[in-house]
Amino acid sequence: MPLLDDFMKNLSHEMEMDEIIEPEMSGVYVLPLEDDLSLIISMGDLGISLTADIADCPEIRREQFLSELLLGNLFGQGTMDAVLGLSSNGKKITLARHLDHAIEYDEFSDVLEDFMNSAIFWREEAQNFK
Repeated sequence: MPLLDDFMKNLSHEMEMDEIIEPEMSGVYVLPLEDDLSLIISMGDLGISLTADIADCPEIRREQFLSELLLGNLFGQGTMDAVLGLSSNGKKITLARHLDHAIEYDEFSDVLEDFMNSAIFWREEAQNFK
């Protein structure tokens, strides 16, 4: 996982963190964004994956909110090429993006920034949904 290790060191410096982000286990990093929002960045044989449980799925007018998630997924426009979904129990909104090609740090940083922005946006949408 040297590629991802190097990316995370660069990211730590870019974000001016006091300490370098260390892996939770080999090839798996957790990047906290807010109190109860963290991104999981992992690398496997098929590339780098970004995932997050971004919010509880609203229970009131659930079908309408799920329709909004589907529209957000349409052509990747509302998610910056990530994919919104639901956890296996249907209670959490998830966001995922997989990079299955060779990338340099600059592209990784840009994709990660888009992913973070999308996670925060959809989290706010879910929390403000009435």
